[in-house]
Amino acid sequence: MRTLPAPPKGNKVHYDKEIKGFGVRVTAAGTRAFVLNYRQAGREKRITIGGWPVWTTKAARDRAKVLLMDVDLGKDPLAARRADRSAPTFAELAAQWSEESLPTRRPTTQKAYRSMLATHVLPRLGNLRVVAIQKPDVERMHAEVALKAPYNANHCAILAAVILEWAIGKGLRPDKVNPARGIKMSPEFQRERYLEPEEMGRLVAALDVHPARTAADMIKLLLLTGSRRAEAQQLRWSEIDLENGNWSKPASKVKQNRLTIIPLNDAAWGLLRDLKARAVVDSPWVFPYVRGDKAGPVAANGYECNAAINRTWVDVCRTADLSGVRIHDLRHCFASVAASNGIPLYTLGKLLGHSQVSSTARYSHIRNDALRLASQGVGAVITGSMKPSAESSGGG
Repeated sequence: MRTLPAPPKGNKVHYDKEIKGFGVRVTAAGTRAFVLNYRQAGREKRITIGGWPVWTTKAARDRAKVLLMDVDLGKDPLAARRADRSAPTFAELAAQWSEESLPTRRPTTQKAYRSMLATHVLPRLGNLRVVAIQKPDVERMHAEVALKAPYNANHCAILAAVILEWAIGKGLRPDKVNPARGIKMSPEFQRERYLEPEEMGRLVAALDVHPARTAADMIKLLLLTGSRRAEAQQLRWSEIDLENGNWSKPASKVKQNRLTIIPLNDAAWGLLRDLKARAVVDSPWVFPYVRGDKAGPVAANGYECNAAINRTWVDVCRTADLSGVRIHDLRHCFASVAASNGIPLYTLGKLLGHSQVSSTARYSHIRNDALRLASQGVGAVITGSMKPSAESSGGG
C-alpha cells in the first residue's frame, strides 16, 4: 500500500485485480483511500469505503463485496449514504416531537420528559442520525444513566422508544425497527408505606392545627380522596360541584385523557365546603398561593411553593410521630383502606383514576386479607357452633 506511487497532481485510482471496480485512490499529497466503482441504472458511480490505514486492505475488500451484493439486489449504496447524511439527528427529531406530540400530554409529563431529554437522553443520543441508531446505542445510554439513577434510566429508555416509534410513523426509519424496544430494564421495587388507623388519626390531628393552612388542607384532601398531588395543586373551584359533591377532573389532568367525575366522600366534601366558606381571596383556585394582590395555583409557583408544601409535610410528620412516609403514600393509604373495606378493585381503580387495571391490582392482596379475615370470623362462628356443649358431652 505504501509503495503505490502518488500522482504529480490530483489523484489516481489503482484498481484491484481480484474485485472489479475496487481500488485505492492516491492523492498528490499521498493520502490513500479505498473506493468502489459500480454501475447503477446505466450510470457509473463511485463510493468511498474508507481511508488507509484505518481501513485495512482485507476489511476494505470485504466491505466492497457486501456493497457489490447490494448493487446486484438493485440497491444504490451511494444514494443510501447520502440519504443517511441528510437524515435528521435524534436531537432534531426530539425537537420536532417536542413541538408536535409532547403538548398533547399532561403538563407534569411534559415537564418530566423535557428534563429527561435535556439531562440524560440528548447528551448521549442527540448527535446520532435517526436511521443510524442501533440497540447498543440505547443500551449504552441506559447503562450510563443507571449507574446513578436506575429508575430514571428505565424512563429514559421508554422515552427514547416513544420518540423513535414516532419517527417510524413519519417514515424516518425505513427499516421500521425501533432500536429502543426490548431493552433490559433496571429492576424496580415498589416502595409503599401504609398508615395504620391510629397513625392516620395522629396525622389528621397534626394537619388540623398546623399554621400553614393552605398546604395542610391540600395534604388532608389528598388523604381523603387518594388523588395525585398535581391534581390537588392545580384544583379549580370550577371542577368542584359543591351542591352534589362531585369532583370533575379535566382530561388534561388525568392519565385516562378523558373527563373523570369522582364522587366525594362526606369528609372531603365537608372540607371543600369549609374551604369555600372561609376563602379570604377571590381566586379560581381551591388552594391559592397568595403574594401581594395576586393569587395563583400553588403549582404555578414552582420550586418555592413545592418547598413550602414539603416543609409542611415534614412538620406534620414530626408532630404526628410518623417516619418513612411520603406525601404520595397518602394515595396508597386511601387505596388500602378502600380495599380493606371490600371495595371491588374495578371501583377502586375508578376512584384512583387508574388508566390500567394492573395499576390497581397491587391492592388485591389487601382486599383478599380483609376477605380472609371476614371468612375466618364466619368459620369461627360455624366451628364454634358445631362444638359439643359441656352438657351434651357429659355422661349420665
